[in-house]
This record gives sequence, structure tokens and C-alpha cells, in this order.
Amino acid sequence: MTILKGHYDGKTIVLDEPVPEEISADTPVQILFEGNSGESVLDRIAKLARPANLPPDFSEQDEHYVKGRPRVGRPLSAHPRPCIGTCPT
Repeated sequence: MTILKGHYDGKTIVLDEPVPEEISADTPVQILFEGNSGESVLDRIAKLARPANLPPDFSEQDEHYVKGRPRVGRPLSAHPRPCIGTCPT
């Protein structure tokens, strides 16, 4: 295994040192991005996630809550847990 140092310029990966002569064209490569924090992508996404105080039927009725369209399917009164807080009618 040969390790070469390089950087990402925003569009392409640029090697900071020449490729050794013994490496032939079409040699498979594996690229490892070293971040400053050492956190995985999932750790960074988890930091962005935050609890939402959404109605329990939000995933079924998102068009109603976001755009004010009529409810689809069963009415909220038939839902096992009615809307939390103030809900559009």
C-alpha cells in the first residue's frame, strides 16, 4: 500500500506529491478524508437534529400543517393522540 498526501480544493482532489513511478495507470485507489473534528458524518447530523414539538399525525398530515390543505384520511378526532398545542383547523 502506498500513501500519498493531498487536499480537496472544492472541486477535485489534488495530490501534494508526485505519484511514484511503480504505480501504473488504472490502479484502484481508496480516498480517506480526514476531518478536523474526527467526528463521523452521523455524529455531525445528530448534532443538527433537535426534538420537534410536532403534532403526532404530522407525517400523515404534513400538507395540512405546512400548506393549510384539508386533512386526508381519518380525522384528527380519530387519531389516538390529538394535536399538541395550537393546530390549524
